[in-house]
This record gives sequence, C-alpha cells and structure tokens, in this order.
Amino acid sequence: MRSVPRRVLVVVLALLLSPLVVAVPGAGPALAATAAETSYAARTKTDVDRQRTRRALPALRADRCLRKVALRQAQRMARERQLSHTDPFGAILRRCRLSVAGENVAYNGGGPRATTGLWMASPGHRANILDRRYRLTGVAAVRRHGVWWVAQVFGRR
Repeated sequence: MRSVPRRVLVVVLALLLSPLVVAVPGAGPALAATAAETSYAARTKTDVDRQRTRRALPALRADRCLRKVALRQAQRMARERQLSHTDPFGAILRRCRLSVAGENVAYNGGGPRATTGLWMASPGHRANILDRRYRLTGVAAVRRHGVWWVAQVFGRR
C-alpha cells in the first residue's frame, strides 16, 4: 500500500475541518455553516421525520434550494437576534420552483429534540410538520449568542 504524502493529508484534513460554504447566486456573501450547525440541522430533520412517520406520513426529502433558504433565514435571525419569517415568501416559491411552501423557525438553548418539541407543542408549527402536502425540506441551525436559531422550510413541487 502506498503512503499518502503529508501535504495531501494536511489539505484533506483542512477541507474536512473547515466550515461548509454554500454559494448562492445573487445572495451577497457566501453562506456558511459549521460542522456542529450542520449536525444540529440534520438531527432536527431526523426528529421531524420521526414525527411524520409515526403518523404514517412520508419522511421529507432534503432539498438543496430549501436548505439555502433556511440557512440564510437562520443566519439572519441570529444576526438580528430576533425570530422572523422569510419575506417575501413568493420569491421562494419561484426560486425553488414550488407549488406550496411553509416555514418553521425557533430559537432555544437545547438540542434538536428541544426544537422539535417546541414545534410540536405549537399548533401552527405542528401543522407544518404534519402537512401531507409537503415532500421536501431544508433545515438550518446557527448557534449565536448562546442559543440555537433554527429555520425549516417545507415545500412541494
């Protein structure tokens, strides 16, 4: 077995440890999420899917466009230190080519299950999670100011 040159290992390790950068055309600076933020978002999606499958609903498919929208929203809420919904929503329908869309946002000091628990305890958020029309999702989480700022966008083409 051939050994890998040290500088190749250093480059690979640097890439693995660097934040994930997602460029969005026309969105200004690149969007970035740390490994912890990406993990939080993935675990939140898993928890939401668990709520859906318990009720005989299909799990949601991850969608790149919706994830970009969610990440931009989570970062904006964290920057402004305020919960808010994406505006204008019609632009998301067009940009991501959706026929219907919805959004859940949250902030808390706990983990992904705490976020899903907050949403399931709220009638409007619960309705989004359990909406039979939705097939796609994008989830993003940002940790700032000691709390997690989370956005989940739902949709269907």
